[in-house]
Amino acid sequence: MQHAIDKATSGDLVWVAKGIYYPTKLLPSKTTSRYKSFQMKNGVKVYGGFAGGEKHIEGRDVKNNVSILSGNFGQIGELSDNAYHVVSCTGPLSASTILDGFTIMHGNANGNGNEGYGGGIAIGPSAAIKIQNCLIYWNNAKLGGGGIYSINSSSCIKDCNINNNNSGNGGGIFLSNSVDTVTRCHILSNSGELGANIYASFFHGVIFTNKIASGNVNATVGIGYKGGGIYLSGASGMASISSNLILSNHSWFGAGIYLYSVESLIENNLIKDNNSKESGAGIYVYNIATTSFSSLINNTIISNRNTATIPGTGAGIYHNKGVVRVKNNIVSKNYIDAPGKIQDFGSEDTSNIHDYGYNHIQVSGYVWKEKGNVTGIPENASLEYKDVVLPVNGFITSVAEPGIGSFYIDKGDTASVNGQPVPKKIGRPFQDWTSGYGGFRIHFPNYRSWYS
Repeated sequence: MQHAIDKATSGDLVWVAKGIYYPTKLLPSKTTSRYKSFQMKNGVKVYGGFAGGEKHIEGRDVKNNVSILSGNFGQIGELSDNAYHVVSCTGPLSASTILDGFTIMHGNANGNGNEGYGGGIAIGPSAAIKIQNCLIYWNNAKLGGGGIYSINSSSCIKDCNINNNNSGNGGGIFLSNSVDTVTRCHILSNSGELGANIYASFFHGVIFTNKIASGNVNATVGIGYKGGGIYLSGASGMASISSNLILSNHSWFGAGIYLYSVESLIENNLIKDNNSKESGAGIYVYNIATTSFSSLINNTIISNRNTATIPGTGAGIYHNKGVVRVKNNIVSKNYIDAPGKIQDFGSEDTSNIHDYGYNHIQVSGYVWKEKGNVTGIPENASLEYKDVVLPVNGFITSVAEPGIGSFYIDKGDTASVNGQPVPKKIGRPFQDWTSGYGGFRIHFPNYRSWYS
């Protein structure tokens, strides 16, 4: 495989058949076997998942024709002689450089310096490579990036499964001083002290979208270990975490997301069933610089648990310092083990929380409740759908009562179908609607509306 990559020129495609492949080429100026690594070449596109007789790339089957890149070329079952990096992507590499359709496993970056980062894939510097449709698992790194390590680069990681990797920081992915995008990836059951799933620091802008970060557990139990799902710190650019499922992660602080001195936009995420031992089971915000801010928009933060026994530590969201802007969030049914039990939002710096309204926060926490009210419910909410198929048996509307957070059925005041008014009835007022192709509109005075 390496011979084919070396012979290729920019724009060429290398097709790799199913099987297990081991690195054979030493990194520049290195002499010992552990420095052998698959080395990408600028502009070359390398695809796995072929049986061997295909005429078109569309004919490959990545699931059944598994192309494995393994760092376990020494004694089987012995990690100490495995490759430091299974794949190396040293720049300059343009965005036309692609690695697609491989299983990458058994890298062991257990050294110091560069040998301590990127057990599965080491990216950078100056690499804009695309890593796509890959399964990256059972890799280890002593310092950072058990699965993937990227430094001074602008890589795109897309449609990958990054599972069961381990590292000191960033068990799944470690991003440093980079502008990276992580899209539609499943990142599960990784371990690390800071950012068991993803660790990003001193970056110039990073985007996480349509990603699942689940079941990540901090490797070492001890105070100071943060960000079971995602840990972000020290950025000079905006971090965007959008449309992700961040589920069932564990940490002392910020089990779902931990933000440290970073400007961030957190929007359209489901952050659920995360568990912290101290503060912020869902999200922990700590922005030292007063100019840094985090925006939380359209998130659902529910059923997170904080096992701390100190009131005010925020099971859903914990805000320590810096400016936080909150809008259109549902923060509910988050629990702490301290007296009071439910505590969705806790803060030590309430003067820097900007409530932009339309938040449904069930119980805001002791610190917050003493200083003000975070719950913002619109006075008149309306819901309108066009060009939909209406159900034969009608449907039920559900709303939240301001200040209580309880959900009520059929509180709609007025409604119309295809522009025609529908009378309000007791019980299920819109049950008599017949199926059809059209639209409907419901008006809720003094309530926020949901439809399902």
